Amino acid sequence: MKVAVYTKAFAKRFVLPDPEPGTEPSGAIQGMEFRVRHHRIMAGYSCELILYLDNTLPIAWPEDARASVSGIPTQDTLLMSNVPRERFLAMSVEDRRYSGERSSRYGRLVRLSTPDYQRLKQGGSLDVTIREYDKSFFPGLAYLKLDIGCTMTGTQLERFLQYGKGVELWFRRPEGKDYRQYPVIDATDFLRVPLPLPFLAHVLPWIKAGQDYNMVEAEARWKRERPERMKEAEQQMKEWDRELADPKVRRQVGDILNPKR
Repeated sequence: MKVAVYTKAFAKRFVLPDPEPGTEPSGAIQGMEFRVRHHRIMAGYSCELILYLDNTLPIAWPEDARASVSGIPTQDTLLMSNVPRERFLAMSVEDRRYSGERSSRYGRLVRLSTPDYQRLKQGGSLDVTIREYDKSFFPGLAYLKLDIGCTMTGTQLERFLQYGKGVELWFRRPEGKDYRQYPVIDATDFLRVPLPLPFLAHVLPWIKAGQDYNMVEAEARWKRERPERMKEAEQQMKEWDRELADPKVRRQVGDILNPKR
């Protein structure tokens, strides 16, 4: 399922039909797409929001130029994809630390929120993950794909809409705190962009359908796989115990968990 909205200026520039009345995004967002995508391997659905926005917007990006959460290239490679745990542990501490830190940059930068959100006091807010982006997609235009999730997002978004205060995307400012280290959100650290409510109301049933499917599939998969998973977990614990009995491995694990500042 896919649906898109855009401004009149975006339609003129990219030779699209005029937008339907009342559907145009506002602020820095010039175009927006929503899609539900099925994962063949994961046997579930993901909900994605694709934005075309002003690339002079003062927001924090994970890295320079363009990238994706899984790195570039995005396709599997013969030498560097699906690295086994034993091989990963044999790599240098610096490379392992870099790999983990880099992948963590793509979260905690964008939030789906009500305008008045205050933690434990009012409104609501949901962290979303940047999947990929290109800051120079076209002159003056950036491309940004967000994984807003299907599981639980439907319930949260429905509450936001019922709350009646509107729904916004919050983008962390470059000077804002690193929220990988700070759990409490400070609204002043974010630049806010309102989302068109008719668009959200239109896609909500699809998000909830994806959420329902994922929850049913997860429960069924757990029942099917539970005996084998228990055996694997028991075997894994035995292997970890054997590895941690080696002082060298204990030092490596300690370096990763407690990096020197």
